[in-house]
Amino acid sequence: TVSANGVGATLFSQARGLPLSRVAGHIDWFPDAAPPQRARAYGPYAAPAPAPAGGLVIGATYDRLEGADTPAPSTVATLANIDAVRFFAPDIANRLDPARSRPRAGVRCQTPDRIPVAGPLPDLGFYSGAYDGLRTGAVRDYSPGEMTRGVYALTGLGSRGLVTAPLAAEMLVAEMTCEPSPVDHEIAQALHPARFFIRDLKRAERRK
Repeated sequence: TVSANGVGATLFSQARGLPLSRVAGHIDWFPDAAPPQRARAYGPYAAPAPAPAGGLVIGATYDRLEGADTPAPSTVATLANIDAVRFFAPDIANRLDPARSRPRAGVRCQTPDRIPVAGPLPDLGFYSGAYDGLRTGAVRDYSPGEMTRGVYALTGLGSRGLVTAPLAAEMLVAEMTCEPSPVDHEIAQALHPARFFIRDLKRAERRK
């Protein structure tokens, strides 16, 4: 089983410890605007819209949502996107009319470290007992973590999911089929779902 349903992953008991949050993102499409020859990105971005629609796409806002709030397009967000583009491409921003935008607002799923979650979900009962010594800074050989058998997560892709999702999916396929991983051990650990549980235990030790 692979949980790949954004913040909805935490509805499953095996993923309840994942610190996922909902973030609103607003983009603006200007179908009549002349786009640059290639995408320009400095955090905010301005890019040619895909054919056959054409025009220019700019974005994107990054606003945390509380509870079950639903994002909606707004003129305020459109102006914020234009101002963000003006910082690195005033030639593009200065010819954009907010009234000509066709905006869209959606929800991203984000982790605290802005890194996706991809891997087997940990057995939290095992982790609580086996690694409790981390809370007190105990130095010893800790046994390898035990995972929940047959349960995986792919979530927390944030605003770069189109780039990271294919590789993360390949990682999961390799894990599930016992094939060689397309990434090295360090990257796999950086994306591992158990990283948040271990970090919380270590931070508890530092806060003493």
